[in-house]
Amino acid sequence: MLETGLGLDVAGGSGFEPFGQNMSFKRYYGSGRYHLPAPKTAAQIIRPTLQVRWKSKEPSTFAGNTPTGHILNAPNEQVVTAVYFPFVDPAIVGKTCRLAFRLSQDDWIVGPQNQPVVFDVYRLASCLNDKYSWGNRIPRTTHIGVLTPTKGQQAAWEGVDMSGDTTLPVMGSAPEFPCALGEYSFELVARPGTNIGWNSARGSGLTIEIDS
Repeated sequence: MLETGLGLDVAGGSGFEPFGQNMSFKRYYGSGRYHLPAPKTAAQIIRPTLQVRWKSKEPSTFAGNTPTGHILNAPNEQVVTAVYFPFVDPAIVGKTCRLAFRLSQDDWIVGPQNQPVVFDVYRLASCLNDKYSWGNRIPRTTHIGVLTPTKGQQAAWEGVDMSGDTTLPVMGSAPEFPCALGEYSFELVARPGTNIGWNSARGSGLTIEIDS
């Protein structure tokens, strides 16, 4: 298996700790609500060349590239993570691309009590760069999936109707879509009471798999 992308190494932990240690929240390691597709062998795993966090408590701070992803939806704070994949190799055209999200055993999932932990993924209207902030974010376009994460494995992906997707390159469906040249930007968004953190150096986060 060939891996391409950031491959960043960081010292120490992720720099985040789960919120609400004294609050009534519960950890989930898989809800059984959705089913994973049969495993497929990917010829390539493409990692984002840019990953940024936009924070409600830092509305004017430009979000720089970071290996630590974090999505949070708490009453007094929100954090989203956006990622960017540029596809410039003509050899991918005609192949099948597949979005996947994974967490390692060292990442975390915190969610509302007695409810499954899920989050949403959206396409963004233009190409991501490091000159955006919470107060000046790229608008979302198409909702492309509802994910149920589990530590130590790939998240279950519930597909949604993407017939109205007009963002270029048009995907048409997710998590699988026809590979095309162009730039893909996605935003990961927590639902209320959810707090998920990961480190890309551990192979975690959103990736695109390309079948041979």
